Amino acid sequence: MRLPLGVVESKKIGELKNIFVDKVETIELPLAHMIPEVIGNLLLSAAIFYT
Repeated sequence: MRLPLGVVESKKIGELKNIFVDKVETIELPLAHMIPEVIGNLLLSAAIFYT
């Protein structure tokens, strides 16, 4: 996420913090849960298929 310095300086600290927290919450679910589960399921399926 890139912003001109003027935009950053015009916002209050609380607003910027909320933006960052919201962005992290948005990507947390896929990174922490969905991607590892999909990889595990694919590996399990491959192991069952090849044995």
